[in-house]
Amino acid sequence: MSEARRIRVLPDSLVNKIAAGEVIERPASVVKELVENALDAGATRVEVEVDGGGRALIRVRDDGVGMSRDDALLCLERHATSKLSSDEDLFALRSLGFRGEAIPSIAEVSRFELTTGLCGQERGSRLVVDGGVIREVEDAPNAGGTEVVVRRLFFNVPVRLKFLRQPRTEMGHVVDVVTRIAMAHPGVGFSLRSGGRALVDAPVAGGLGERVRRLLGKRATSQLHDFHAEDDGWRAEGMLSDPSLHRSNNSGLFLYVNGRPVRDRTFVGAVLSAYRGVVPRGRYPTVVFFLDVPLDEVDHNVHPTKAEVRFRTGRKVWRFVSRVLDDALLRLSGTSPSPTMGQPPEVVSATVQAEELRLARSAREERPVYGQLGNLAGRAMDRAPAVLGAAAASDQATVTVAPAKSTVPDSTYALPIAAGQSASGRGCSGSLLSLARFAAVHQRGGLESLPAYADLEYIGAFARSFLLCAAGDELVVVDQHAAHECVLFERFRSHQAGQEARTQRLLMPELLELDASRVLALSDAQEALLGMGIELSVFGSDTVALHGVPAGLGAGRVRQAVGDMADQLVAGAESSRLDFVRYQLSAMLACHCAVRAGDPLSRDEARALLVQLDQTQHGSFGPYGRPVTVRFDRDQVVRWFVRD
Repeated sequence: MSEARRIRVLPDSLVNKIAAGEVIERPASVVKELVENALDAGATRVEVEVDGGGRALIRVRDDGVGMSRDDALLCLERHATSKLSSDEDLFALRSLGFRGEAIPSIAEVSRFELTTGLCGQERGSRLVVDGGVIREVEDAPNAGGTEVVVRRLFFNVPVRLKFLRQPRTEMGHVVDVVTRIAMAHPGVGFSLRSGGRALVDAPVAGGLGERVRRLLGKRATSQLHDFHAEDDGWRAEGMLSDPSLHRSNNSGLFLYVNGRPVRDRTFVGAVLSAYRGVVPRGRYPTVVFFLDVPLDEVDHNVHPTKAEVRFRTGRKVWRFVSRVLDDALLRLSGTSPSPTMGQPPEVVSATVQAEELRLARSAREERPVYGQLGNLAGRAMDRAPAVLGAAAASDQATVTVAPAKSTVPDSTYALPIAAGQSASGRGCSGSLLSLARFAAVHQRGGLESLPAYADLEYIGAFARSFLLCAAGDELVVVDQHAAHECVLFERFRSHQAGQEARTQRLLMPELLELDASRVLALSDAQEALLGMGIELSVFGSDTVALHGVPAGLGAGRVRQAVGDMADQLVAGAESSRLDFVRYQLSAMLACHCAVRAGDPLSRDEARALLVQLDQTQHGSFGPYGRPVTVRFDRDQVVRWFVRD
């Protein structure tokens, strides 16, 4: 065996860097670890200051129990902790942290400074660590508690720096971390500042409701309602939103297990299942849910940062959480709660013909399909190699399919489908069949062979949602919302491409209450939004003032779109994907501002909409993949009436 391949013990510096990679993913991870340490030390006030998105500076100050000099030096050693004393403690966690890796890991990849002292003593200690090497140990004034200063994070690990996002995006993650921790500790005061601005200001609160109102804003919390439940040692407490309050992503889900913010697929799935059919598809509620379970029912040790948990019985979690929310939503509607337990959606199988899969793959490779349809086709082709292999070997393949938005774990690829399929799988097969056939028709140019929209003979409206038109021997049905969405999407996209957008100033500004991370994101995006005709300004730490909207659009609908835009901006994107973010913002604004199903259109308005469709680059599908038209030839119509 060569010398280069012999097993050896890694040096401490490399071990600490590996640990840093596990525990310290980004600046927000540093803030999380330091704030949790402050809470475990009994702090009643935690102050956080961040500059440069956390790369330049992170400062966390608390008034908890400080440390002696010996303990301060010892906390720089790996696996040194005051939070465990026996094996049993490992599986009955009551503290927020215990691994003893956070402090040495942070100190290994930064310029680190720790100032601390024991209560009642005049002098404290100050330690300075540079890339894991202790540089200074000296006396310092003892102000009580502990202050940790982290500068130049990842200065000696450049590969980690490459994976950090823009400062705005990293700052959004920091705000989210502080907000989620503060939500769980109303008896502790929290503040977060950056560049002289207060991003989180949460003084000591009298309870959960007061803390939630402070963090999420009065407008949002006016649509939140308390819930409480207890059953066999399991306890639930929190607040849930009216069905009318929803977001474009799941950033409004604040989920906790035994006081610790967590990410758990079963937990999230149970929450979303309660809202299925209550909020629009693709929208997410705001839910603050504190789940307290016996310590032996959950394992917090499955993730280095304890952000994920493992429940002993996932189905029991699903039933309890979904039942609690089902009952709370029924009470909101004035209906008596049902005793029926919430059940996870079933996973069913569907048979897909090999030719259908081939057509969908061919459509994607040779001619990308516009909008969400292309995304679905891409996911089907890219993430289901086993299906494609089976299809190639025979005339068909069986795919395991889970309901849309389902988080039920499955060992095979799960393709999202429309809700409400039968257990036989016929609905599932139909969904895949539609995807493949739509893609194939679009590839062959079938949809583009439609005559110019302006040449269609307008017959009238159906259900105040669809325009009925004739094209020779064909009946053409146009979805007015999808059509107007296409027109507006093209308009907003052209503004982003450099054409001037006209802004209509409002007589009185519209005030939008948002959480700090979304206000910060909109503030940084003011110039880009102005290019789309939206003029706004920051009006305090949790309010944005809307001064102008794109000409010809109602302020109410633009206001709704701005909230979704903030969600998208907080989610963040690499600069190389800026076009993708702009696409999404244009699509959101178009969807919110387009005429809705049920909005009556005059004959002239309907004709004008058809003429405008001809001026769009893509008139067959909207930006989210919804078809604009459905065509029926004469033979199909004749068959409806059972005629030869």
